[in-house]
Amino acid sequence: MDLDLSQNRFWGSLGLDLTSFTELKFLSLSQNLLNGSLSESIGQLSSLEVLDLSGNSLNGVITEAHFLNLSRLQSFDVSDNSALSINLSSNWNPPFQLNDLYMSSCKVGPAFPKWIQTQRNLTNLHINNAGLILDSLPEKFLDQFSGLEDLDLSLNHIHGKLPNFSTSLLKYVNLSSNLFSGALPSFPPTIQYLILSENKLSGPLSSLCATQAPNFFLLDLSVNLLSGELPNCWMQFPALELLNLGKNKFSGKLPISLGNLQLLWILRLHGNNFSGELLSSIHVLDLSQNNLSGALPHCFSNITASSDDTSVFGFVEIVWKGVKTEFGGNLAHLRS
Repeated sequence: MDLDLSQNRFWGSLGLDLTSFTELKFLSLSQNLLNGSLSESIGQLSSLEVLDLSGNSLNGVITEAHFLNLSRLQSFDVSDNSALSINLSSNWNPPFQLNDLYMSSCKVGPAFPKWIQTQRNLTNLHINNAGLILDSLPEKFLDQFSGLEDLDLSLNHIHGKLPNFSTSLLKYVNLSSNLFSGALPSFPPTIQYLILSENKLSGPLSSLCATQAPNFFLLDLSVNLLSGELPNCWMQFPALELLNLGKNKFSGKLPISLGNLQLLWILRLHGNNFSGELLSSIHVLDLSQNNLSGALPHCFSNITASSDDTSVFGFVEIVWKGVKTEFGGNLAHLRS
């Protein structure tokens, strides 16, 4: 039995008794206006495999009682319930093995929940903006989740070095807006989407050349302390569409292999000390906050690229007459 009541305007409390729904396998009440605490009777739904309560205004505390008999649970999503606390004891042994766990924008921290480290089948793990305050990630963090493909721990306060990604199966990684430091590690050939912006990473990008990733389409390393010249191995990432290296300490000439990125839509190099020549198929070019003078070169007339849709990238930041503005949404055919 499946029950999908998502994306409606249901409101009120979820304190109702659910014990009569013993055959329920799939329950989604996401994207509604539900509030109040979650009834412990949900822990009696012994056939439940998928529980999605995301995008509501739930509050109160989730405890072991809410999972008492959920031995078949595979997917649990309570993300975007900012007043909801997840309070499970450190020695709790869950009766289930999850594939998907989403607790974004809930009160999970400050410690990393030990019960999550018992989940060996995780494919998707999102604990971003969850109040995690850690000196480092748990030891051998990724070794515990050998099948993990999607990891989001952004918008927390996690210190320490980045884990060794190279032997994982990760495709999508977002560890932005934390306090990670040290050198950039190498990444697995499966990587497609990597955001490490707004950390304290330092050193060169030489480890990037150890990665052969044919489906790598988004790399954001902006707002770090990375330095040195860019490596000349960009031909290893032929699918790259967005590359953001802004606000670091890079210097030197741009490597010739950047010209191999024929699918590149957005290249952001602002806030560094680069020199040399650019690619001609430019969509948005921002030369703000420099000491440029004189007339624009005639070659600017060769910049004729436009695109059908850049909404996948979220925003473009442009400085116009000293004012920094972020543009989002539909940026089709924009040239600036």
